[in-house]
Amino acid sequence: MLAEAGYPDGIKEPVELLYSDAFWHQEPVAIQVAGMLKKIGLNVVATRVTSSEMRARAAPAVQDMCFFTWEDGPIVLDAVYSMYLMTHSKGVSNRAKYKNNDLDALIDAGRQELDTDKRMSLMNEAQKLWGADAPWILVSYPATFEAMAPNVSGWVYYPDEHERWRELRGD
Repeated sequence: MLAEAGYPDGIKEPVELLYSDAFWHQEPVAIQVAGMLKKIGLNVVATRVTSSEMRARAAPAVQDMCFFTWEDGPIVLDAVYSMYLMTHSKGVSNRAKYKNNDLDALIDAGRQELDTDKRMSLMNEAQKLWGADAPWILVSYPATFEAMAPNVSGWVYYPDEHERWRELRGD
């Protein structure tokens, strides 16, 4: 792919891979990813920035290479919504400016489909297209930790990272 893009010998000038000081786990992942990319000919340097600088440099118009692990994920646990948000050419969290007309058509069809099985089938196909193009490096990160007084109970982890206060109880 590098040769097709005009870089048969790789990219020798340094390219920053930004990571934020907001989460402890970003530094080791950034260092590991930078090392993997160097093996394929990219001179990637893991660079730590403050959270505020990350927000500024992660704007969709800037196009820096960064780990942006917060506020991009969906707050609604729905595959169609998530795919639109992050992968559709008009999705507000499509920071890579990824565009695939076939994928957009599948997501648009899913947004109109009421049958759950059909919606999931469309999203399975959309995910295959997105995965084949691989415009992002997808990583997971450690679970959320919440500190509470010892008399508080009922906390439950949800994958959307939003607390459900109604479930909390105090003794």
